[in-house]
Amino acid sequence: DEAAVIEIERPEARLWSVQLGNIWWESLDYVNRTGSINGDQAVPGSDGRYRIVIAHQDPSVPNWLDTGAHPEGMILLRYQLATTTPAPAIRVVKFSDLGSALPADTPMVSEDERARDIAGRRAHIARRWAP
Repeated sequence: DEAAVIEIERPEARLWSVQLGNIWWESLDYVNRTGSINGDQAVPGSDGRYRIVIAHQDPSVPNWLDTGAHPEGMILLRYQLATTTPAPAIRVVKFSDLGSALPADTPMVSEDERARDIAGRRAHIARRWAP
């Protein structure tokens, strides 16, 4: 019944991402779930900061990373070709209090929007790994 909120400024980097992994450092499902997010996918808040929400259930907000029911694991923050590397802040909140832990103008993500996001992930992976 908890969620972790990672807050970070946009780095000056060619690429950046946040990815979840299991206790053996294997990436979680990034095809059928939202186990990773990159700087092109991430949605900034109106203040320009990014808030990544890690939770067992969909919080209906942008930038959700799905734990895939893993009770523990790792969080990998990666910058590539970076000239700035802002340090993230992370805090754990009760899932029921998540709304008060995020800016009031945080947009909501519907079930249909989430399904389209995951369909887009599947399409990208299919192209990437196509023979």
